[in-house]
Amino acid sequence: MLSALIRAHDTAHGGLGLDRSRFNRLISTHWRSGSAARPRPWAQTPLLPREAGKPLHVTSDSAGANVGVDQPWWRSAVIYQIYPRSFADANGDGIGDLEGVRTRLDYLAELGIDAIWLSPFYPSPQADAGYDVSDYRDVDPIFGTIDDVRTLIGQAHEKGLRVIIDIVPNHTSDQHGWFEAALTAGPNSRERDRYIFRDGHGPDGSQPPNNWVSNFGGPAWTRVADGQWYLHLFAPQQPDLDWTNIEVVAEFKDILRFWLDLGVDGFRIDVAHGLVKDPDLTDLPDGPSGHLLKPTTGNEHPHWDRDEVHDVYRGWRSVVDEYAGDQVFVAEAWVPNPDRFAQYLRSDELHTAFNFNFLDAAWDAPTVRKVIDQTLGELRDVGAPATWVLSNHDVTRHPTRFGGGELGLRRARGATLLMLALPGGAYVYQGGRARPGGGLGPSRREPTGPDLQPDGRRADRKGRLPGTVAVGG
Repeated sequence: MLSALIRAHDTAHGGLGLDRSRFNRLISTHWRSGSAARPRPWAQTPLLPREAGKPLHVTSDSAGANVGVDQPWWRSAVIYQIYPRSFADANGDGIGDLEGVRTRLDYLAELGIDAIWLSPFYPSPQADAGYDVSDYRDVDPIFGTIDDVRTLIGQAHEKGLRVIIDIVPNHTSDQHGWFEAALTAGPNSRERDRYIFRDGHGPDGSQPPNNWVSNFGGPAWTRVADGQWYLHLFAPQQPDLDWTNIEVVAEFKDILRFWLDLGVDGFRIDVAHGLVKDPDLTDLPDGPSGHLLKPTTGNEHPHWDRDEVHDVYRGWRSVVDEYAGDQVFVAEAWVPNPDRFAQYLRSDELHTAFNFNFLDAAWDAPTVRKVIDQTLGELRDVGAPATWVLSNHDVTRHPTRFGGGELGLRRARGATLLMLALPGGAYVYQGGRARPGGGLGPSRREPTGPDLQPDGRRADRKGRLPGTVAVGG
């Protein structure tokens, strides 16, 4: 299928559709030259140019922009996702940590990637693999310390690698100081106004405020001791914030500045299509079956992809634009409507967003080609690059999705080669790079960890039934 796609796409686009230079670079693990990083507080080490003095090969990204010395690095970057808990354990306690990541920076640099993305390492009760954050300005002791983050960023920059971190704005942990204060303060308090608390329905308020459901199943509401209910689109331990509250808006801008001052090069935004809810909390018109967005969904969904969410990201863009350099946002936005999806990538909002239509595409050449052509066309209109991805911590790895066994592995290799050849950026999940001998998966220097069980099962936090994850492939 790979050769058929290449021929079809080259025919349709005059041979310019595939980024062959990057394809060859990634396959041979050669470096290409990069631009110097910006000096910022706690990040005084400049990024070193790769193969200094050699001419930079200029290519075109999905928006038709020439990717060279005058274009931001992220328009054609290959970024490697690291799930710290299972990547590398430096202290021998059976849990991966930031020091383990630091000790493998040479290995990561050898892969020819441009940046690493670190899944959450914040203090957390770990009710949802770290996506229940209790402190956005610190590091969970199981992963290390703030000093470990500074050291990791500095040494990554020395090796020409940028560092992107997760930010989780839709909800906090129920052990976050704000939520604990909200429970203590009671109804109609300033503390509760930071979250979405409501009285229940029925004579005694014993029924949830509406029919919304959690991504993890069951009602999206939990009742507290004084009778009110709070919203959680994910686990009950993850109360949703109210993004109409000015304190919430100001707090997250300050959180962004905290990490930018430490030297991070960007943020992956968890549940970027969430955050803003219909203030009237209207019922899902189709009941629980209408929980997830569909390709035909416009702006009428009561809690996904609301028009007002774009005001949040315009504010965030103004924050990163305060800093000299090429910091980047990448959105986890499960928005299957291409027109709605492209709105997140307008010039005054986010820089990039994962292309989940590509990830979800079946192993079928016409289907994949349609997704690619549609993506390139829609994003060209807003001047944004495509961001391709096949696997991450939330989904079954693509060798398993594509049939498993030897067949799934062959298909996964072909899909990975195609992804790396497409114009735009690409994300690779740890263990998903080609390894010597023709497989996909971790080497001895890239161990799996305790959160991936022997049968490879991992809970799916997007509301899908869990599948078998091919560990390391």
